[in-house]
Formats: sequence, C-alpha cells, structure tokens
Amino acid sequence: MQLVTRSMGLSFVLGIATTLILTGVVNSQQLGRQVFDPGGPGTENPNQAYSRGVRIGSTLYIAGNTGQVESTGSLDADLETEIRSLLDSFQSNIEAGGLTMDDLVWVQVFCTDLALYDMFNEIYRSYFTGPLPSRAFIGTSTLLGNSHFEIMGTAVGE
Repeated sequence: MQLVTRSMGLSFVLGIATTLILTGVVNSQQLGRQVFDPGGPGTENPNQAYSRGVRIGSTLYIAGNTGQVESTGSLDADLETEIRSLLDSFQSNIEAGGLTMDDLVWVQVFCTDLALYDMFNEIYRSYFTGPLPSRAFIGTSTLLGNSHFEIMGTAVGE
C-alpha cells in the first residue's frame, strides 16, 4: 500500500510539473518578445553581438553593461565616475524596457578588483528607492575595454 501511495504521489507531482512547464512555454509564446537595441544580422547594429535587453511579458533581461562612455568607447579615469556611468547606462536600458531599477529581481556584478566592493555598494544603493534585488558580486581578472565593472540583471514589472 505504501508503494502505491508513493507512486501516486510521484505521478501527481510529475503531472503538475509537466503542466507548469507546458503552460510556461505557451505563455511565453503568447506574450510576445520585445528586443531593445538589437544587434546582429538584419538590425541597425549588425556587428553588435547581442541585444541590450529582451522583454518577454513582464520579465526584462538586461545584457551586460560596462562603464565605458558610449560616445567615445573609453573609460573615465575616476572610478566613481566609471561606476556612475555603468549604473546610468544600466538604468537607461531598464527604462527602455519600460521598467525601473526598483523592478530588478536579480543582478550580477563582475569586478576586476574586489577591494572596490564598498565603493561600488555605496553608489549602487543610491540608484534604488525600495528593497534591493538579489545580487552576486563576482571577481574576475579582466573585462572588455579594461572596465573595472560589468553589470547585468533581470527585472520583473506588472
């Protein structure tokens, strides 16, 4: 009897999981896909190897941003200015997707010098008005363009 009950329980759980997965697939197709600043063949930026943001339904996926000044492609000499440039660019990409920094639920920050953790956090916190999202701060040896930081994340709106 115990074996039958366990089998029925497992079948029930697997049935629910399958339903949720299939419902998710159908919903993502029905919700449509919006791409912000697309890159790749057939776009305005054919040499860009990514899109800055992709929104499916209420979820926005934001590509990695560095602190490079977009007009020049260079970094500011001042680390505080680099951090603000990074976060301003990140915020701009989120707003292009119709959301705000407070809609972020997951953020990843890559940093070439973990001694910059406190400096980064002091500035980072000033970009939010509500509870902060979940986040990872990851050390790495190098980043594109000799940036000290790269940030990416996921935001969910209504």
